[in-house]
Amino acid sequence: YAQITETFKLYSEGELRTEYVEDRILETLGDTFFSLPTNKQILERLDAMNGEMFNIRWWTKEGIKKWSGKLIKRHPTHWTVQCPDLNHTVALPQKDYCYLTIENTDEQTSLSMTHQDVLSLNVRPPSSTAKVEGDSITLRTLKNIISQPRQSQPYDAYFSRATAPSTRRQHIQLLNKIADMPNGYDNHKITEAIPQHMMQQKLQRKWKASTCLTKLAAIQGLMKVLPFYIPTAPSILLGSSPRWRTTLRGASISANEEPPHQSKPLSSLDLQATLAATQCPAMHACLELAWLTAGRIGDIIQLTPQCVTIDEKEKITMVKFLKGKTARMGAYSVAVPQVTAKTAQFLQSKRQQPYLFPTVTQTGVKESLRNTCILYECRSIRRGRLQELSLGGMSDQGLLHISRHSTISSLRRYLDFGLASGENVHRAHLAAKATIEAARKLQTNEHLPTSSPMGPTTAPQEKRSNVPSPSWDHGSESDSLSDPSTCDDADGNES
Repeated sequence: YAQITETFKLYSEGELRTEYVEDRILETLGDTFFSLPTNKQILERLDAMNGEMFNIRWWTKEGIKKWSGKLIKRHPTHWTVQCPDLNHTVALPQKDYCYLTIENTDEQTSLSMTHQDVLSLNVRPPSSTAKVEGDSITLRTLKNIISQPRQSQPYDAYFSRATAPSTRRQHIQLLNKIADMPNGYDNHKITEAIPQHMMQQKLQRKWKASTCLTKLAAIQGLMKVLPFYIPTAPSILLGSSPRWRTTLRGASISANEEPPHQSKPLSSLDLQATLAATQCPAMHACLELAWLTAGRIGDIIQLTPQCVTIDEKEKITMVKFLKGKTARMGAYSVAVPQVTAKTAQFLQSKRQQPYLFPTVTQTGVKESLRNTCILYECRSIRRGRLQELSLGGMSDQGLLHISRHSTISSLRRYLDFGLASGENVHRAHLAAKATIEAARKLQTNEHLPTSSPMGPTTAPQEKRSNVPSPSWDHGSESDSLSDPSTCDDADGNES
């Protein structure tokens, strides 16, 4: 692009002829390995010449070659062409030639002919590698970019692996929404226009602040990978914009201040009722494994027979996750109590199958749960199990090994932000004991500081009390559940 821009600058200053500008553009296309027309397309263009003189360009190791010719005779696979610069005829097209353009010499707008060649290319041009700052592009420019031809599925193989199908569907929806934004925002920078439009939609459609935050974050990710959807589009960097970062910060604070909408946690009693009412063995096994591992349903239904191992000697079941959202950062294993005989029989019957649950869907799991309670969602299983383990005595570090959350704060969203955390309850008991102990010392004058004109003096060193140390120290062996079914894996982490 820089070379072509410089060429037009010189042309506007009268230093270059039009023919040189055209040749320079075509040479740039050749240098960047632009897609080439097929021999069939060249033959179709020759058929449309009606015997007129034409120019043709092709690419060689020495650079761009060009000559003029006139059609002599049509053959089934080629034309015989007479070139004034040669003393003999040649066949056109030839398989070993990389043709760039073919144009009528009487046509004054040869660049338009080149444009027609580009539109009829059999191979899509490579994605753009240009980068644009979000503060430097207007909404009108973005709309023009979005209106360009899009990459048809399947997408790039690595891009498809790096993004979930739901993420790509959301990106396509956002592209269509941005294209339909009111024209009144067209002259505004996108870092200003998109947040204003989002706030207007929030008021009209009564969105929660978390919905706005999710959409803004998704738009930032979409703009960064825009060339994967529109090959000719640049990558638009919104994260470096102070305005955009401030917008995301404000949306994040607003989302944290409002009460979140969370699914009702599943209880053990309701789980037993759901399992008892489930007639399908696959659904029964899926629900049981999801509960024991506190796993996501989307991860459970991707398990293979090799991922589940039943240890009869140790009375445990090892579940290894290789696919799914949780395993994207790396495979991991969870040791859980031994499954029921019904589930064990189902797992044994699937040993020769590629997947354990090919017929189970997230919608089916949700329907099974709602037969017990209408408020349950698929996430209710994960929330209920983590809360049960926490209140049963497992530490937050132990829960992290099972849930695979990256931070404690993310985990505690499943624990009602700490309200259903057994570790918080234990800390409250320790605080109460400390308060009682301090009151007792005050009553017996064991820890009263003395005063002097220079200020309070240092209190005498007290003897260490015989209060036992807390059992919630992360990594201690006392983190285990009191339930005999609790077990540790090879790394010493709780399961």
